[in-house]
Amino acid sequence: MSKLEWRSELLLHIPGIDRQHEELVARAGDLHNAMDLARPKDELLILLSALVLCAETHFRSEEEMMLAHGYEGRAEHASRHAQLLEQVYLVRQELSSGKIGICQPLLVFVEAWTEQHILKQDSEFAAFLKSKEPTPVAAAAC
Repeated sequence: MSKLEWRSELLLHIPGIDRQHEELVARAGDLHNAMDLARPKDELLILLSALVLCAETHFRSEEEMMLAHGYEGRAEHASRHAQLLEQVYLVRQELSSGKIGICQPLLVFVEAWTEQHILKQDSEFAAFLKSKEPTPVAAAAC
């Protein structure tokens, strides 16, 4: 069973963003579960690619919301998104080429970049959005 599961502490109370985060956590959890079950590398790569696609969609949506609402922390937040994606692209490439295998540090990485980003950077953005009236809720699905 995945250690990374959707829970109330991850709610930012911005419905569109929360839906995307729930999907990200579900995809990361699927990958974690598949790793725990020692599924074939090809299957893991498919799950990792699905997680990456969901993250790309979410990050793009968030950055569009930041721009639309004049969020001053947008450049730094977008830079964090780019760093996270660069790291996960490298992991995907190294897993695909066989340079790395499925191991506990990979699981920890997937969990950390999913959960910690929500709890830190995204919660700061959510606080900004909540200060706006009415609260923006638009966000594309993963």
